[in-house]
Amino acid sequence: MANKTTPRQEFPTHGLMPRGETQAAEFVRKYPQYDGRGVVAAVLDTGIDPGAKGLQVTSEGKRKVVDYIDCTGSGDVELSDVCAEELTLKGASGRTLRLNAEWKNPTGEWRVGAKRLSRLLPGEVWMSVSAERSQRFRKNAQQLTDAVLAKKGA
Repeated sequence: MANKTTPRQEFPTHGLMPRGETQAAEFVRKYPQYDGRGVVAAVLDTGIDPGAKGLQVTSEGKRKVVDYIDCTGSGDVELSDVCAEELTLKGASGRTLRLNAEWKNPTGEWRVGAKRLSRLLPGEVWMSVSAERSQRFRKNAQQLTDAVLAKKGA
C-alpha cells in the first residue's frame, strides 16, 4: 500500500504525462543522452497547450517549441477592438462590413469578431464542407511530407 503522506508525483498534472506507466522516466534515467537532443519534430494535431511543463525547455535549457501553427482554423474571437458607430466598419478578416441603418445601438460602439462556420450551417451542409476541407488538408499535408522526404533522400 502506498504511503498516503507522500504525494505520488506533482499534483494535479501527474496523470497527464504518464512517464512512470510508459517507462519513459526509466528510459531517460538509463539513457540520459537519448532525450531528443538535435531532433526537430513536427506535431500535426488539433492543438497543444503551449504552457505544458514538458514543452518548456530541453535538457540543455534551450527553448523546446520552435513554432506553433494552428492548422485547425480555430481560435478565440477577439472583441477588444471597438469601432465607432458608422454604417461601415472593418471586420475581423479585414473586409468592409455594411451595417443596417435601422439597427439602434445604445452605446454607439460596435465590436467585431468571428463565429465558427460549423455553428452557422445546417448539419448536412457542414458535413459536406468539413469533408472537403479535410480532403484539402490531407492533400497539403501529404505534399509537405513528400517534400520533406524528398529533401531528406537527396
